Amino acid sequence: MAWFTTRTDELAQAISGRLQQVTFNNCVGVNVEQLFRKALEKDPRMLALLSGYEFNYITSNGIVRDYTILLQYNADAPGDLSDILVDNGSWNAQSLLTKGAPGQVTLVSKNRQAIRQQLNDNLGRLVSLYEGIHGYNMNSGGFPSLTDYELLKISFDYIMPMNQLRQYQAQAQRAARTAWQTILGKAQVPPAIKPFLALSYLTQEAIYDHRCHDEVRSNSAAIPTDPIPHLGYGPLVEKRGICSGLAWAFKHMMDAARIECICVTGYLKSDRSVGHMWNMVKLDNQYYHVDLAVGIDNDGVCVCRMMQPDIVFRSDHEWNTADYPVAYGSRFDYDYVEEYLAEHEIDLLRQGAEEKYLFPERIID
Repeated sequence: MAWFTTRTDELAQAISGRLQQVTFNNCVGVNVEQLFRKALEKDPRMLALLSGYEFNYITSNGIVRDYTILLQYNADAPGDLSDILVDNGSWNAQSLLTKGAPGQVTLVSKNRQAIRQQLNDNLGRLVSLYEGIHGYNMNSGGFPSLTDYELLKISFDYIMPMNQLRQYQAQAQRAARTAWQTILGKAQVPPAIKPFLALSYLTQEAIYDHRCHDEVRSNSAAIPTDPIPHLGYGPLVEKRGICSGLAWAFKHMMDAARIECICVTGYLKSDRSVGHMWNMVKLDNQYYHVDLAVGIDNDGVCVCRMMQPDIVFRSDHEWNTADYPVAYGSRFDYDYVEEYLAEHEIDLLRQGAEEKYLFPERIID
């Protein structure tokens, strides 16, 4: 049996293979635009490859007989069709949450507004998952006369070039490991004690960068002129940060202690004009909230928002509860920590633990 290849198939194969031209002979009655429509409907991903086309034809007795179609391609198109996503109404921006720090996404869709809404709805989650991400851009293009699909190129802004960001993250991770050596020496404590020790260390060693905070308040959409306080590197290395830097620094310290920890984005109810970031930690299968930024300007270590459940945090924090685990934990609050440290004080100090982090001069609750 002979295989029959339609002109639509030939055109689709030419585009997917990035051929510069394709010739059709003996094509009386063929409409070139209709060929493109059928090819793009068959595989809309080819819209990401194609930047333009033109065609020439040969006539005989006033009738078009042969077509030569010249094809142009996007220089920055993905190398493989499998790298191009197709939205048939079911694409979910949460798919970006499982693929590492997101880079450029190439997508073809018939509903640009729905895609933008998906990105807006998930931006807070992206910011809390990937240190240094700031926002996104979406550019669109296509051939409206040929297809209802649009080519959407989604890229993500980071507060500094990615290679620099990775270097700062690596330094923050090293600083977090060093911090634990400074805090504990050779002493060992249960995981439930470590969130307080990290909070005590960061609160006493770092200052809140009000100049950076004021810049965010004046224009939160702009890339910060000084990105350091936004990163965990800021509080851990340069000893300065805002809420996001403190949250990432705390997460680096929890990661170094092998305690599950996530960052949370939301707002303080007292000031919804600018976003806020804090942490959740998981101990004994229960989640707890920790907010280092609350009380950091006070002369002491504030534990009023340390290891608290949702019901307490809701009094002054707002967040999209659908994006984060439920926090029921209440056992490992400061009273628990204080009792443990008092009971083991002599042994901990003998093994090199630093007294000022275990027993700050002033506790604010």
